[in-house]
Amino acid sequence: MKNDAKCGHIKRDGQACKLSAGYDTDHPGTGKCCHHEYPNPYSIRHESKKLPEGFCVCRSRYEKNALKRLDSDLNVMRYKYEPYSIHYNYNGIAIEDNYKPDVWVEYMDGRKTLIEIKTRAEMSIPRNEDTYEKNYAKFRAADLFAKQREIGFIIWVYYKWEIEVWSFNDFCQKAGRLGTRICIKVIDS
Repeated sequence: MKNDAKCGHIKRDGQACKLSAGYDTDHPGTGKCCHHEYPNPYSIRHESKKLPEGFCVCRSRYEKNALKRLDSDLNVMRYKYEPYSIHYNYNGIAIEDNYKPDVWVEYMDGRKTLIEIKTRAEMSIPRNEDTYEKNYAKFRAADLFAKQREIGFIIWVYYKWEIEVWSFNDFCQKAGRLGTRICIKVIDS
């Protein structure tokens, strides 16, 4: 028997969500869909033995999915969620709201990498030109930060739940950017 239960969330326009109950969650067929289950974007809890505190609170379901992938990767020894706060400049102005790369990963072979998690929609131009410009400034700062510490920096770009792995140079080439002047000051948290 097919389960036709719906999410039931009433959206701002007064219409009910048409997604199935539990769509893209750990409990398909019951409750709200993944878009409405967590009304606070900072309330997606993830537990892992690879995290120093044993858990973190993700900002998106894509981040939670990425952390699950790290948990199942036998090459990953440990990771930290948003461990650094990096100052960056955007259009020549120092931004007070620091950039926090999503994940720092340490592999069994000793390599360390910063990972930023984005969706392809967040990376596309010209649809999100302002977002692109901010991401460019953030990623450039993270790339310089990583090089100073002799660690890697990559961007996991989600498209239909598959991940494309981009370097900062890939990001620049795919968007046709050549460079900008960025000043950074780093605060370890």
